[in-house]
Amino acid sequence: MGTNSGLPNTSNRILTTAVFVLLILVAAWSSTFIDQLYWQWVTRLMKRFNGSHLKFAGKPFHLFPMLKVVYGFSIFVPVAFWLLRNYFKRDWLLHLIIILLLFIASTVLISWAQSSLLPAGCTVCNDGIYTIFYNKVPYDGCFVSSLAIGLFYLLIITFLRFKKRKNRGAL
Repeated sequence: MGTNSGLPNTSNRILTTAVFVLLILVAAWSSTFIDQLYWQWVTRLMKRFNGSHLKFAGKPFHLFPMLKVVYGFSIFVPVAFWLLRNYFKRDWLLHLIIILLLFIASTVLISWAQSSLLPAGCTVCNDGIYTIFYNKVPYDGCFVSSLAIGLFYLLIITFLRFKKRKNRGAL
């Protein structure tokens, strides 16, 4: 009698579930620190791109993380880990670097677009200068969009890899 019934090993399932729960918790905890740094970075980018038409008001103080950032990062980390789990170390590192570069590039582009569109849509600006409060900087949507671009890249390469394996097996 064979013990292999075609079902996944129960201890493997438990280990995988534990790793995913741990990844979600670590991602949620670390997103509280990432949130502050990302907010400062987007604010600096907006000042750099369109500082002559943007005026920041209020106190540059940011206490609590945005829920979109916490949820987005908590979903991104385990999904990215799951999609990259079958790659070799070199390929895994290469894709991780590409995701990081895509994240940086998309953040810069989105920040540039936001800093350009805010003054353009202003109807009550003094001399074309738009006043934005520090706590109203729209960085959470930028963060989630940049993560989504990285995740989209991972989904495409995973799909192409799966399709390549499937075609190779059909021959």
